[in-house]
Amino acid sequence: LLLRQDNADLRLTEKGHDVGLISEERYQKFLTKKANIEKEIQRLNLEGKLTGDKINAIERKINEIIREVNLLNGIFPF
Repeated sequence: LLLRQDNADLRLTEKGHDVGLISEERYQKFLTKKANIEKEIQRLNLEGKLTGDKINAIERKINEIIREVNLLNGIFPF
């Protein structure tokens, strides 16, 4: 089992809600976040400025930054 902190909420919140572990308030916040992410990806795709490869590269860089910040803050010391 590999737990990645970079997108754990996107991967697990819906499943947690389905089994009753996530409150409705938290779930609604999650749905808003998910919709905002999808909306921004659509906006970037419509503008034609980013290809799938560029989006993937940006996502990888963002994930690297999140990991570095978490390590610096001692949140996920590996």
